[in-house]
Amino acid sequence: MVGREIISLQVGQCGNQIGSAFWDSLRTEHCLNTQGDYMSGTGTPCAVEESLVELEYASVFFNPTMEDPQVARHVPRSILIDLEPGVLDFIRGSSSVGQLFRPDNFVTGVNGAGSNFAKGHYTEGAELLPSIEDLVRMEIEKCECLQSFQLFHSVGGGTGSGLGTLCALHLKDTYPDRLVSSYSVYPGPSTSTNVVAPYNAVLSTHQLIENSDASVLLDNEALNTIVGRCLKIQNANYANLNSLISQVICGCTSSLRFSGTLNSDVRKMLVNLVSFPRLHFLNVSQAPLMTLQNSDRTRLTYREVIRGANDPQQSFATLEESKVLAACYIFREDEITEYAVEKELSKHDDGRFVEWIPSNVQTAFISHASQYSPLSCTSISNDCGVRSVFDRLVGQFSRFFNKKAYLHAYKNEGMDEMEFIEAAKNMKDLIVEYQDRVDAIYEPTSDAEDYDSDSSHSE
Repeated sequence: MVGREIISLQVGQCGNQIGSAFWDSLRTEHCLNTQGDYMSGTGTPCAVEESLVELEYASVFFNPTMEDPQVARHVPRSILIDLEPGVLDFIRGSSSVGQLFRPDNFVTGVNGAGSNFAKGHYTEGAELLPSIEDLVRMEIEKCECLQSFQLFHSVGGGTGSGLGTLCALHLKDTYPDRLVSSYSVYPGPSTSTNVVAPYNAVLSTHQLIENSDASVLLDNEALNTIVGRCLKIQNANYANLNSLISQVICGCTSSLRFSGTLNSDVRKMLVNLVSFPRLHFLNVSQAPLMTLQNSDRTRLTYREVIRGANDPQQSFATLEESKVLAACYIFREDEITEYAVEKELSKHDDGRFVEWIPSNVQTAFISHASQYSPLSCTSISNDCGVRSVFDRLVGQFSRFFNKKAYLHAYKNEGMDEMEFIEAAKNMKDLIVEYQDRVDAIYEPTSDAEDYDSDSSHSE
């Protein structure tokens, strides 16, 4: 069996809805039925030996169990967490993924977080932490070689921001040699229904800067624009947004779930993408973007999918001034031609990349097409343009904080104003660091000068 397993934590309403859409897509891509049994071409569950061979790479995300001696059932390595039971009860009753998860891996509270970061991080959420720790430990015991944790959450609500970052803090402290990554949904000014979302977003980003190795930034403002412009869906609902997010997460994780070349695990991808430890907020894009209803009507070329993946209008974050430190392109096709892809990529150097990082484009080729398109490309980039999202949130945060608006709800849970000041300062410093990388000037030096300087230093 392939090691390097990944354990997922779905926190809050948004995190659990995104996670459910992701696992439903994984179930379809790996030919699993709603109970987690591998289905043969005849539509019947396969024998244990055949299913384990076919799903060897899927064991990164699924734990094969032998409850039935004739069938190997594949259970997601996932823990579902929320401070109120409503969303998790809905997932339990879902016909598509409700029976996939272990019933013991649901952790629920009673009172909810009330859209308050402090409740999720310090009071209500902290009470659930021992139960979460026990489930994480039990999931680790089922792994051969745990590689990383991935977190699905929103930074605008109370549970996803407060308890989500508390889980990241605990994982980083308890398992410092394992990577912690997150798929973090950021609120948009025209889409958020939570008035204190800027407070929650700034406080949780402050935690992610310190306790996450990589955070994929999913901007609600950009997602709603993409759904309306690219998918031609007016008045998009959460199901449309979650389907869009699940597409890109499936693309990001495809090199972990199927055989391919390069970037075969999370650690190798992050070494290539994260140039500086604090600048680990990643932007993603997907090409083509479509629904399952029109997936069989589109046939694209390598040039078209690369152009789509580089299109700022298909970015999952709102970018004002794009400057890319490093990027990874993951191509999926049943019979992919690597030379043709590399040739097309060499023609698309449009000045978006910084000059002072050579060879900052990595590629991965997966010989398994997406369920949405015969040919697809997922772009993961460390783009300095994400600072525009942080700048927007800090501006909204400052307008509230300068008037001391809504602070009493956080102080009643034990928080102090100094925590708000430190969080805002940390985000402002992050924005300045991104801007410094954009303004950096490339000054080439000859090899002879480098050798002379090294020699004089050694003398």
